[in-house]
This record gives sequence, C-alpha cells and structure tokens, in this order.
Amino acid sequence: MSLIGEAGAPGRLLNYVMVGRHNTILADYSLDSGNFVEFAGKIIGYFKRGRYILTFKENEIIYLKEKEDDGVFFLLIASEEIKKLEAFAVLETVRKEFIDSFEFSEIENAKQLSLNKEFRGKLESVFVTTSLTTRTSSRSLISTPSTRTRIINRSVWPTSSRKIWRTS
Repeated sequence: MSLIGEAGAPGRLLNYVMVGRHNTILADYSLDSGNFVEFAGKIIGYFKRGRYILTFKENEIIYLKEKEDDGVFFLLIASEEIKKLEAFAVLETVRKEFIDSFEFSEIENAKQLSLNKEFRGKLESVFVTTSLTTRTSSRSLISTPSTRTRIINRSVWPTSSRKIWRTS
C-alpha cells in the first residue's frame, strides 16, 4: 500500500480530508486507498492550536485547530499546487459543517472513525466540490498563507531541532 505522495491521481488537488479530536480521528474521506489514517495518526499528536502547513513529498498537509473548538481539529492532505488560502477555506467549510452537525457530547464521546457514518457524505461533498472548482476557478487567490500559519519545510516527523516559521 502506498503512502501519500503516490496515492493521489495526477492533477488532483485534494487527496484526503479528516476531522479529529485530540489524538482520535473522528471522520475522514479520500478517493484513494492508502494509509492516510495510519499516517495522520502518527502526526496529529504533535500539532498545537493554530494553522499549519507542512510539506511532505509532493503534498501539503494543512491543519486547523482553533481555541474555541475544544480539541477538535481539521486536516487536509493536498497537492503542493493548491493555493494555501483555498486550502484553509476548505478546512473552514469542513469546520463549520462539523460544528453545525454535532452536539459537543457526541464529539466528546466519539471513538475512532465513529462519526464517519453521519459526516463522511459532507466531507465527500466538500472534497468533490473543491476538486472541481479549484482547477477551473477564475478568481485569483493569493497563494501565500495567512500570518497565523506556520510553515514547516522539513520532514513531517517531529524532532527537537525542527524550526517553525511564522509568516509575515
């Protein structure tokens, strides 16, 4: 089974989208087979609150975790060609849909992938809509991340020597 980087179809901007809380993946979606859950499970524990972009092979791992979401986070694995603001707009859409779909008690008590049944269709809808519109969109988005985004241009695996840059 291939890891991300080989799994995505040529020309596709999005490869994987997921919602989690703390170290648990609650719901996810991908058009490809691959070990996305295993890969994401290895890295999600290292993120703190904020917005991150990590480079891994030909992919960008885009991550969003806001203070008011009580440990809930949103992750997108996309082609490095995706515009960063568009990627964060996708995660904001997923965030809004997720928060509107579940009571906190449902999220708090959810087990690994237990919200897929209720939420996978919404993830698929956002995924497919974004995949179709990002390639054909005539609007121009700035391809630089917001000032709150941290860009990590090293290996995905955390080490004590990793540098995290704040964009200005």
